[in-house]
Amino acid sequence: MTVGEQKFLHFHAAQLLALKNKNTRAIDHLDQAVCHEKTRELSSASWPQHSRLRRNLSKAWHPQPQSESPTPSTNEILRYQRVSINSPLRPDSRQNVSLPIHSRVCILFCPSIEVSFKNKDLTPVRLEFTGKITPVIEVRPVPAFFIATTRGRTNSASLEIVNKDVEPLQITEVPHSSSRYELKLVTIEQGRRYRLDLVMRSDAKPGRQTEDITLLTSSKKQPRLVIQANTLVRERVYTFPEGIDLGLIKRSELKSNPGLTNLIKQTLMVYQEGGKNFELNALTDLDALNLGSQRSSLGDRYEIQVQVAVNRLAPGPINGFIRIKTNDPDFPELNVPVKGSVE
Repeated sequence: MTVGEQKFLHFHAAQLLALKNKNTRAIDHLDQAVCHEKTRELSSASWPQHSRLRRNLSKAWHPQPQSESPTPSTNEILRYQRVSINSPLRPDSRQNVSLPIHSRVCILFCPSIEVSFKNKDLTPVRLEFTGKITPVIEVRPVPAFFIATTRGRTNSASLEIVNKDVEPLQITEVPHSSSRYELKLVTIEQGRRYRLDLVMRSDAKPGRQTEDITLLTSSKKQPRLVIQANTLVRERVYTFPEGIDLGLIKRSELKSNPGLTNLIKQTLMVYQEGGKNFELNALTDLDALNLGSQRSSLGDRYEIQVQVAVNRLAPGPINGFIRIKTNDPDFPELNVPVKGSVE
């Protein structure tokens, strides 16, 4: 079932009754059938934070494993659709009942049907259904690019566009105004499958940016197809992550169980693209932190362990920097912000 369609759930009321008891007498009337349509909507804006997406695409952003972020909250919508049935149902007879299921912008829907009777001694019958609504035009694996590169270099990524409608699909225009990348549309199967390539420009400015790419199509059901472009251009020397967030630290818990400090310990990586003899020294203006650094055998990166000094914690906010001095003439110093709070 695709977005924009309407389908019906058909069932035989007499057969439903047989699931509850073997009734041989006439049912006065079927009172009503109610469809409880519970749907879960997932916004395209939440894709970048989705944990599974981050796992699958982490290599595109960074060569090191990333910790999972929470799954984004989904909007659950409960809809009720009621159909009244006023004709009697005789023994061994059947009556068809149709309830509409509307597909909107949902990904999962879990409708259930409850049939109640005017016979007071008959309990309602409830059936559960599950289904999936897919877009008329599907972008695989997800409708978003996640691509990273270093300043002065290029990189590329591709998405597949699949037409699930009966009518052939033409992508009539691929407009974009970004100075960070170029787009190329390739036809795999005319009217059915396309590939969209994004190629980063070597002169793209450093930084993170999120933009929408809106493709114009011949589809009446989906005349516009929006794809998110998440691009990251790093300097030749950079840190990962770009900042440290210690969250909320409770002194009483750390003092009673010092082993908890290992749970809030964080790792800061420092990279020199193409480096061989990279050297650095890490300092901080925060008295509550202890730093330890170790160079990789590859010679192009350092690992900095950021630990909390329990005996030097003071209630209140934590705001400061980790200052990294390097032997790179173009990037002699890096400042990494640190934030958190203590209670």
